[in-house]
Amino acid sequence: MRDYRRSDPALSLCGLCCALCPMHRMEKGCPGCGGGEGHQSCAVIRCALAHGGPESCAFCPGYPCPRLTEAARFDSFVPHRNQLEHLNRWAAAPEDFRAELAEKSRLLTELLEHYNDGRHKSFFCTAVNLLPAGDTAAVVERLDGSLPLKERAAQAVRLLNGAAEARGISLKLNKKPKC
Repeated sequence: MRDYRRSDPALSLCGLCCALCPMHRMEKGCPGCGGGEGHQSCAVIRCALAHGGPESCAFCPGYPCPRLTEAARFDSFVPHRNQLEHLNRWAAAPEDFRAELAEKSRLLTELLEHYNDGRHKSFFCTAVNLLPAGDTAAVVERLDGSLPLKERAAQAVRLLNGAAEARGISLKLNKKPKC
């Protein structure tokens, strides 16, 4: 799978938003699913290749499969709980979904470049992933860029948590319990 490539590595085969992933945003980090050298070995890629190599699991004849529905129950370092929704939206309106993902990526870049005090990268990635782009944009518009960095970060966290709470969304990653 070393040479595995896809046309759009910003969104993984299984519906995770690589463009919003903290690992993807690291210098020399993961290039995204099918983005070339450095992407992680993945059972979903092996499965996709065995099923004709669809661009996304949403285009596989077996979708949704137990592998995806089980994976969506728990988060890793990125939220998994919305991956089936992502796949459904990608299949129904790919250009609209790609445009929203690009907007979310732009907003995340804004947060990371101007409001991250070095302690909130994962939080910002999670918040942007789970909140609608319009909610995140409204938060970014309200942020006071003249505050000292630590206060800007705290304000961003407070406003993003408020936006999530208003929608009933938890911004805590849902980790699988350890046995």
